[in-house]
Amino acid sequence: MTGPPVTLASLEFRWADIYLVCYARDKWVALRRDYLRFLTADTLAGLERAIESDYRDHPLPRDFGPPGAADSLGLPDDDPPDEDARFLLAALRHAFPAWIITYSAQMHAWIARTRKKTLCENSPVLLCAALLMLQCGQPPGWPGSVPRGFPGGES
Repeated sequence: MTGPPVTLASLEFRWADIYLVCYARDKWVALRRDYLRFLTADTLAGLERAIESDYRDHPLPRDFGPPGAADSLGLPDDDPPDEDARFLLAALRHAFPAWIITYSAQMHAWIARTRKKTLCENSPVLLCAALLMLQCGQPPGWPGSVPRGFPGGES
């Protein structure tokens, strides 16, 4: 007898207080809140097994919140690499006020998060496009379905 399938919601329900979970570069990624390591897997089930193993071998308090975190979620708030990127970060935060938007220098990733969703992209332009598609839906005339792993895409 097997349990219910692993979903992003179930993974975040169990582990969001310790791991930031996102999909980047064709992999599922979990970044520990203490920034000491990140885990990758091809599937959510594989990521869940990696998280369980990592937590068993390297436990972390569930109320962990490093100093200087962007908010109570413990998100990284690293400075983007240059002035243009800092401008883009400020513009994204202004354009999408419902989202907590940060840049992670460790992962070279742009991250947008609410209490229910996390997006992770390798450029501010891709993050903006993902947020727009999530907020506004698929634009008219879009060629085909939204790719798997992209907000609103095939599961």
